Amino acid sequence: MSTATNTTIIDCLDDLPELRPFPTAASRLLSACEDPTTDSGVLSEIISCDPGFASKVLQVANSSFYGCSGKIKTIEQAVVILGFRSVKDIAVSMAGAAVFANGNTAQKERE
Repeated sequence: MSTATNTTIIDCLDDLPELRPFPTAASRLLSACEDPTTDSGVLSEIISCDPGFASKVLQVANSSFYGCSGKIKTIEQAVVILGFRSVKDIAVSMAGAAVFANGNTAQKERE
């Protein structure tokens, strides 16, 4: 490859928006949800690896919507109350927010 071609490719890459990886905990959780042998204990272990995700799951489980205001103390209890689908939805929404929320390009696009 010639130097002119390399410069062109690098210039093109510099113009692309910042790309961030999909959060690991969310990827692991989505894979686990596809496995029919997964139980609430497995999901709670995955969720516990990400403090922000764990906090959000507990917050949602303790919301007035589920009628457990302040009663849910563990991630596993929260997973049982919310159900796999809701936990999966929370993971996807938080992961999407994480992928698009940081960086100069993301900030400019939100303005």
